[in-house]
Amino acid sequence: VHIEFEFKPDYSTGTVATVSPEVLTVSEKSRKEFRKAQKELGKKNVEKAIQHLEKAIEDSPGYTSALNRLGTIYFLEKEYVKAEKYFIRALKTDPTAYSPLVNLCAAQFALQKVQEALECNLKAVERDPNDALAYSQLGRSYFALKQFESAKESLRKAKQLDPGHFSYPQLILAEIYRIRADWAGMAREIEEFLRYHPDAGFAPKLKEILESLKKEQ
Repeated sequence: VHIEFEFKPDYSTGTVATVSPEVLTVSEKSRKEFRKAQKELGKKNVEKAIQHLEKAIEDSPGYTSALNRLGTIYFLEKEYVKAEKYFIRALKTDPTAYSPLVNLCAAQFALQKVQEALECNLKAVERDPNDALAYSQLGRSYFALKQFESAKESLRKAKQLDPGHFSYPQLILAEIYRIRADWAGMAREIEEFLRYHPDAGFAPKLKEILESLKKEQ
């Protein structure tokens, strides 16, 4: 059975669908290598996963997802220079991609490129104002630059979007209050953190700090 469809885009709405460059440029061979890499990561075979991703990129240099995945692996391995390189390459292949952008911000911060990380995170929150990670990272950048009011604003936004976020915005806020000798504020942030992360490895230590703060109030 042979069926033909005549496609007539409707321009009356003023919107036109766009296709990611990745869809058009990535070979099936590269996609298979990416899937193999994902399976190896599931088995914690990091080196094999890297090899598959490198093959994917070799065949399709514009494979943004593979570049970003490689960057993520190197970031988790604390090889931040390599991570930054792959995130930058991913953004060059697709400047509109969000994941490598917010990941690049984290890599720059880890490399102590705080001002660059700040500017990067400002782009990230502008691109996606509903991403708690971007706001949390922005708050950390402001904190590192001792711009505490801006840090508080960003970290509070991160909490508003996701109070239980894995980046622990409450702990940076608690540190800001400690620096300012605002013990009540510090206690509030620790209490909130413990509500969302009662099983954190350092929760017992935080509970001790909280008890000391309550005695001083």
